[in-house]
Amino acid sequence: MSRFCAECGVEESADTPIFNNLCLKCLLESCSLFEVRRGVVIHICRKCGSIRSGNRWVRADDVMEIYNLISNASARSIKPALGVKIVDTVLKPLEIYSPLLEVEVKALIGNNPISKTLRIGVEWVRDICPLCLKRYSGSYEAVIQVRPLNYDDEVREFKNTLMHIFRENILEIEDLEKGYDIKVFNIHAVRQIVDEIRRRWIVKISKSYGEQRRSREGRRRGRQYISMRIINLKPGNRLVIKNKAYIVNSVINNTVVLSDGLGNSKTLEVRRLEKLI
Repeated sequence: MSRFCAECGVEESADTPIFNNLCLKCLLESCSLFEVRRGVVIHICRKCGSIRSGNRWVRADDVMEIYNLISNASARSIKPALGVKIVDTVLKPLEIYSPLLEVEVKALIGNNPISKTLRIGVEWVRDICPLCLKRYSGSYEAVIQVRPLNYDDEVREFKNTLMHIFRENILEIEDLEKGYDIKVFNIHAVRQIVDEIRRRWIVKISKSYGEQRRSREGRRRGRQYISMRIINLKPGNRLVIKNKAYIVNSVINNTVVLSDGLGNSKTLEVRRLEKLI
């Protein structure tokens, strides 16, 4: 016996199945197949434009990650009706501070695909991200003092590499006449930055601490200073080794030839200079 849609009267067929006395077209138009349980709350940093939804902040320039973050948040707010299986959700282009976002929901009723566009309310909360909060306060825990033997273009340009890799951990890089100071937010990032510099050059390292104060737990704490002497030798450089002056004659691969100005020369591995100078 044939069945017909109670709303539009279309007859049931292989291409037009009937569910709850309605064809798919009328079912989508007249029934709530999807419930929007809550709106989406998006925190936006008023300083840098980073986005947070849930517990995670995403930088403003990471457009795809922001899209995925908001898309996932909107998908979690949609509940399908009994018998409806959501296959995918597609977030449509979103403008900052728009009060609504549109999500195309693709689902199945039985083996029949359906698609419906939902509008979900958005609450934008102007906030400040942890990174900007640190920058605004100007506080930092350590200073890495980069002091090369030769402050050349390679060392200067490496600042950009460090800022790109560790921008969430660096307050600023202060350029000086004979190198630069890297002001680092937290001690944990210091080791990573030091390792990154050591991968590029042979370095002599020393550590010291600024004025120390007691923490709430009673421990002494002070700003850490890490001095990194980059041994990037060039012919003509003057070195003092064991109270004796030398001039660099040549640097080939990992070997340096030194002369003492009296006709005497000596050849050393560059790495040995880390302990000699």
